[in-house]
Amino acid sequence: MPRVLNTATSFQDPPSNHYELFKECGWDVVYIRGALCENAIYNLVGEYDEIICGDNVYSCKILEKAKPKLGFLSKYGIGLDKTDIPVLFTPSGSGTAVAEHTFMLLLMLVKKAILYANKVRDVAGSFTTDYELVLDGGSSGMAI
Repeated sequence: MPRVLNTATSFQDPPSNHYELFKECGWDVVYIRGALCENAIYNLVGEYDEIICGDNVYSCKILEKAKPKLGFLSKYGIGLDKTDIPVLFTPSGSGTAVAEHTFMLLLMLVKKAILYANKVRDVAGSFTTDYELVLDGGSSGMAI
């Protein structure tokens, strides 16, 4: 039975059937939460066949220790700034979250939400504006 270390907190939280799928595949998955420092990860690796990592530091030093047993190291999430080793790249892994965040940022830009939030914070009271943008019947987007 393969032992799998999962340190990807965002992979642990969403409701999904991946827990059952791991069991059906016969995987013994150990879940450890939080962004772990390099020393903490170093102390864990070596006893796992596979690793699903989140926002953790994975260096060549860690990979060397894990190498005799490690079959794969999969990065779940975005950003590769905390690793100096090649990792499995699955670009659609967090597509929904990125799309939602992008749409929220577009709405904040179009509605000038940050400008008005800062004004409210500055005066600690209410204010009126003559600016209003109604998207009813309109569109807002980005050309690719």
